[in-house]
Amino acid sequence: LHRANGNADDGPAAARSGLPVLWLGLLITAAAPLPGWVTGRQVIVGAWSDRLAVPAIFGASMALAGLIAWLIRRFPQQAVLVSLLAGLAVGNNLRVANDYRWARVQQNRFFWQLYWRAPAIQPNTAVMAEAEVLPKTGLYSTAAGINLIYAQPSPSARLPYWFYSLSREFGHRIPELVSGIPLETNFRHFSFQAQSSSSLILYFEPSDADCLRVLTPQDASDPALADVVTQALPIIDLSRIQPGPGRNPSPEAAIFGPEPEHGWCYLFQKADLARQTGDWALVSALGDRAREQGYSLQNSQSNTPQEWIPFIEGYARTGRWQEAVEITRAARAVEPKMTARLCRVWKDIQSSAPEAGTQAVVQSLLNELGCGQ
Repeated sequence: LHRANGNADDGPAAARSGLPVLWLGLLITAAAPLPGWVTGRQVIVGAWSDRLAVPAIFGASMALAGLIAWLIRRFPQQAVLVSLLAGLAVGNNLRVANDYRWARVQQNRFFWQLYWRAPAIQPNTAVMAEAEVLPKTGLYSTAAGINLIYAQPSPSARLPYWFYSLSREFGHRIPELVSGIPLETNFRHFSFQAQSSSSLILYFEPSDADCLRVLTPQDASDPALADVVTQALPIIDLSRIQPGPGRNPSPEAAIFGPEPEHGWCYLFQKADLARQTGDWALVSALGDRAREQGYSLQNSQSNTPQEWIPFIEGYARTGRWQEAVEITRAARAVEPKMTARLCRVWKDIQSSAPEAGTQAVVQSLLNELGCGQ
């Protein structure tokens, strides 16, 4: 954009001078992605395919400058429009930078919470979720992070873990997955092999401020889960998780960031791990610690009912019925759709508690929840 002879109105000559710039910019814009098209890639298909459009930015900028010079004759209007576009571009860059800042925070939370919940995982274990849990990271990078957390003593091209998207990889093969199939993935010079029956399924929705959850087959009645996840729950094998870290040190801070504070999600992960091992006294103690720190279903940091299920079980199985019933009622009040899941929890408690007094307490709550027989 320019001013000819110092006049505010450059006239038809300036407009005509913008046309060559416009056409040249359009030509460069169209030609720049050719390397991607020749190799069969798409700019709009795939999480990171838009990088193939980066070379076209130069041509698009030229075309935009030529278009402004052609349509707008007066320099002041040109300057205002260019300033407005520059401001919008700066604002967009700040927004994108903030999105990636939060993506980094979510990555740190995901990997640290996984480590808290599963200090060690047996090799040849497939880790799955409905879809990519870290959209700005991708499946391959998430798989790499898991392998770095649980690094093996002898590095090998044969990886002990891999991360799969149920919807993407097995959307139409869930019955086959449940019946038991070999899983095999090759990426670059790395490979992974396991059986579908030796899998873990995760749930992680950081946008809802939820903690990471390692699902169990008992979560089939959880209303938050997609159908593809519910159908795949039988492949879960929690015995793949080992309560002790074994040879695995804490995740390296240079890669995964410093360990987050031991807040609500830490207490939940440790309670869920203790629940898996049947250490109900520890679950109850962690519940007491959480409540002493002000966490409750009315606290925005801990108002996800599913995350209180380990504490309901812990209190019930240590005879602390009042606390267990109070949390159950609060969970149902926050999310009425959780009733079926809460019924499943209390029926499991009922089946493992033969005492007559206990049966009376449990049956009374089952009746209150409206649980069918």
